[in-house]
Amino acid sequence: MRFCHLADCHLGGWREPKLQQLNLEAFIYAINRCIEQKLEFVLIAGDLFDTAMPSIDILKEAVAEFRKLKEAKIPCYIVQGSHDYSLSGKSFIDVLEKAGLCINVTNGIETEKLIVYGVPGKKAGLEKNILTELKINLEKNNKVKIFLFHTTLTELKPKELDFIESTGAAVLPDGFDYYAGGHLHTVSELDFNGKTIVYPGPLFPNNIQELEELGEGSFYIIETGAKIQLEKQSIKFKQVLPIKVDLEGKDSKISTHYITNEILKHDTKDKIVILRLKGCLASGKTSDIEFKKINEAIDCFLLLKNTSELITPELKLEINIETKDVNAIEQQLIKDYSENNKEYAEFNGQILQLINALAIEKQEGETNQTFSSRILSEVSKIIDFK
Repeated sequence: MRFCHLADCHLGGWREPKLQQLNLEAFIYAINRCIEQKLEFVLIAGDLFDTAMPSIDILKEAVAEFRKLKEAKIPCYIVQGSHDYSLSGKSFIDVLEKAGLCINVTNGIETEKLIVYGVPGKKAGLEKNILTELKINLEKNNKVKIFLFHTTLTELKPKELDFIESTGAAVLPDGFDYYAGGHLHTVSELDFNGKTIVYPGPLFPNNIQELEELGEGSFYIIETGAKIQLEKQSIKFKQVLPIKVDLEGKDSKISTHYITNEILKHDTKDKIVILRLKGCLASGKTSDIEFKKINEAIDCFLLLKNTSELITPELKLEINIETKDVNAIEQQLIKDYSENNKEYAEFNGQILQLINALAIEKQEGETNQTFSSRILSEVSKIIDFK
């Protein structure tokens, strides 16, 4: 059997329109590739969308691609990811399944040739409890057996994310031919006690750090037989060009010209330029730098800027976090706070869930009252209002 393994598509995750479009094009490319290759089915190991309630525009594009799969008679097996997940249990994955465009395999599914089970991802790594308690009895037969999961395995966790919750590969149930992972945004392959475990990486980089480090998206085409054959498929529409500019000791008002000249030393045409500014300005504020003028002066596909390492003398801070990933920093700060405030242990365990509940966005056509009620409903599931 030949099939496709996708994960962490995060459709709608980018607010920048050009990157949101590239993200959609990556999904379209992967679906077209599946159809061209006449694959037997598609696996999506969580985080199809970046939120449980994606925008109408994103939904329209996604539905069109699922429709193409259905017309090609290629079934899609899916589990929810930590971003698809909502505390209410409602997700647009359910809508897609109801429309016959995909099959949620959380409760398992069996066909003439195939058995697929899956465990969805949840906020704050709560899927770990499900994995630990999971019991699956597989009959001995010649069917291909696949296990989908959306969680971070300790054996494949990057060193800089040591503080993030994870679970050991030993908790994955025995007896499956292929273990399709999601959630970990790295391309990883692991043979653990005879278990073939794969993370395909994000279908498209989901933040600036991933654009720099990965430079591309990816998915896998798998072929079963006497031995599992793994074929990584890369998706790269634009070249990423990181440029670092040190403004140590410079005045903010002359920095615009200086930065522009530094960028013009590079070939930026049709590239995604990631501008990282660092150092301590001698005077002035970061807001004095005229990024609009810089953007107008250079020829590139897109200019992204990062000023997290640029400070003024009044804002010197000691930061002891190696990674620049926003989610990782968030989790590290919560962990540090919890360790220093153990008397609030019950509340500390709810912080991340509250952040996620309060981060939901207002949907198109949704009234302020309905939106407020939806937020309160999510929060009330975490904190008991009395």
